[in-house]
Amino acid sequence: KPEHPLVSQLLLLVMLRLLLVLLCEGITSTSITSYVGFMIVDLGAASPTDDVGSWAGWLNASYSICQFFSSFLFGWLSDKLGRRPILLTGVFGTLVTIVAFGFAPSIWWAIVLRSLNGLLNGNIGIVKTCIAELTTPQNRVKAFSYVGLMFGLGSIIGSSIGGATARPAVEYPDEFESSEFFGEYPYALPNIVVGCIVLFTFICTAIFVKDTGSGGTWCKKCKQAANKAEQEKVEQEKEHEHDHEHDKQSAVLTTTPEPEAEPEHVTMGDLAAIGVVVVPEDGE
Repeated sequence: KPEHPLVSQLLLLVMLRLLLVLLCEGITSTSITSYVGFMIVDLGAASPTDDVGSWAGWLNASYSICQFFSSFLFGWLSDKLGRRPILLTGVFGTLVTIVAFGFAPSIWWAIVLRSLNGLLNGNIGIVKTCIAELTTPQNRVKAFSYVGLMFGLGSIIGSSIGGATARPAVEYPDEFESSEFFGEYPYALPNIVVGCIVLFTFICTAIFVKDTGSGGTWCKKCKQAANKAEQEKVEQEKEHEHDHEHDKQSAVLTTTPEPEAEPEHVTMGDLAAIGVVVVPEDGE
């Protein structure tokens, strides 16, 4: 049975607010990939031909390693404290660390800030849990299809922002050559841009996203519509079963043969009345 129209409309509205968190996940995880090699050289960790790949690997891996471990902790805390406060903590931690990363004075500070970015950003599992609690079996598959879509879109946006805004004094000398700030912090601009996106996500999450809890009470209207659709489904199934039982009883009644009538007892008077003469046997 197709889902209730109100469920589809409200689900999409609520999902767009929630999936902004996943969009930020994709943006922050890939925003440095476009300029990480230049950053390592500018921070003095390696020359253009020496150990750049190793440092770039550690810098990128530190985010994923710390996020791997924090995901378990964030999931446990969300069960104890609720989904919404942990989501807000993760988004706010992402905001602070991603902006600070653009001002890292050394490679070790960059690794520390990148690790903190991953450590405070274990929201992927919580978002998926919220989606499961928000949806019904009728629309859960459709809802989860947006998870990969939004993360992939964030990866594209993050790489594009990093490549377009890193080292503005070098890439856009006519506009930024006279800027001492971007000359001293060549990687601040991409992280500030990403930070603005994360700040917008934090505001939307704080205002619009409600706690699902353990029973999925996020959107009352959505849940009411889902319950109404489920009740209609149950009533239709009961009505179908009742009609099916009635048809079976009707079939039994039409196929059961009527019992044969017992023959009536015929007396001598009845036979005489119709002109039948009965001759008694000898001795009777």
